[in-house]
Amino acid sequence: MDRVRRRPPLPRRLCAGLVATVLILVAAGAAMLVLTQRDVAPLGPDNSPIFAGGESVDTRLQQVYAQAPFGAPSASGADQWSQFGGDAAHSFASPSAGGHALHGRVAWFAPLGGPVLSAPAVDHEARRPHGPHKTRGPDGDTMVYVGGSDGFLRALDARTGRPRWRVGLGDSLTDSSPAVGGGRVYVGGFGTLTLAFDATTGRPLWQADNGHPLTAPPTYVRGLVLVPSDGNFLSCYDAATGRLYWRFQSEDALPDVWPTTGAAAATGRTAYVALGASAEFMAIDLVTGLKRWEYAVRERFSGAPSLAAGAVYLATASGRILCFDAADGALRWEAVLPGGIGKGTRASPVVSRGRLFLGSDDGRLYAFSARTGRRLWTFRTGAPVLSVPIVAASALYLPGGDGLLYLLDAATGRQRWALRLGEMRAAPALLDGTLYVGSRAAGGLYAVT
Repeated sequence: MDRVRRRPPLPRRLCAGLVATVLILVAAGAAMLVLTQRDVAPLGPDNSPIFAGGESVDTRLQQVYAQAPFGAPSASGADQWSQFGGDAAHSFASPSAGGHALHGRVAWFAPLGGPVLSAPAVDHEARRPHGPHKTRGPDGDTMVYVGGSDGFLRALDARTGRPRWRVGLGDSLTDSSPAVGGGRVYVGGFGTLTLAFDATTGRPLWQADNGHPLTAPPTYVRGLVLVPSDGNFLSCYDAATGRLYWRFQSEDALPDVWPTTGAAAATGRTAYVALGASAEFMAIDLVTGLKRWEYAVRERFSGAPSLAAGAVYLATASGRILCFDAADGALRWEAVLPGGIGKGTRASPVVSRGRLFLGSDDGRLYAFSARTGRRLWTFRTGAPVLSVPIVAASALYLPGGDGLLYLLDAATGRQRWALRLGEMRAAPALLDGTLYVGSRAAGGLYAVT
């Protein structure tokens, strides 16, 4: 006789079903948590989220295609002023400065078809050309590269100002300040494109579409090209091929979006960038594209950051000056332009020999102690100072919005001479005893000795 299996009492069946349901819900919740965590923060080898700058990395914002190679330091020395600020650190200090100041004489003037609002780059790249086109110009080896408002990038002989080649960049509003490195010239053009040309011949080599308007110059460092775009992006390209390694986007944005106007600064394995739409100033790993540290500023930045002696300096449009430890982002000091917040600036800070120099919308150039932020001296011009000075030994050269190029004593601010060249807004370049500066009013490039 078969034994009849009795069903468990109803309370026991309900209890077992409830336990099973709870276990299913717990497992589903854990799976959802893991999926959410994977969506917001990528996982490392130990299944822990990858953090950068104190917060998890949002993979919906960061695009990392490959780690960038950490190449040899960019060539530097007395034979180049290769980009905005002279070098990737934006030192604005002449590498070939001797003990003698310039005399304030115009060596040549090159008309460029309209106002010059971009910074020139000067380099002996003709001696180290890229590719098979190894030619030398009839006048010399050193070339000046400058973008004009007429939509062309030009290469000029640095000794005579004679044109060597020119290429079109389109008529879209881009910052046409070039950077030079590895025998190539890098520049923004046609609205959203980063373009690379042979430095000697102007032959096109590669182009990359950033997908967003370009409003700040590129930076060349260690075989990489860093390109800010729109208000919230920084892209990293291979300088030889144009391959995109990573594209960074800040997750903390200001309510009012401004375009990024300052080039990224870089030293070692770290880039420093003040994105126009970001509420934070950031240090970014050159290899991975991830944040190293951040500092909440929550107002519009002015110009580009500058690096000197283990510190990074930044100005805001309202007139604040900030000094950070370059390694960890700790705030060392903060100062405000005389007149208080609101007496702003559109210029970049320049640091040399323990002093920081910053032009202001009130028409003055201010000097501060780079170590403490204490104000040292003030020099008054006749119009807002939109450009940045260059320091060479004890000499400071300031392009003024009032049309005068000033030579000042860097220690005291005392004027030595002034030369009228027309309103100047672009950053200058200084190499081999010649200062190159674009004039908005004259519509061309001056060489001053």
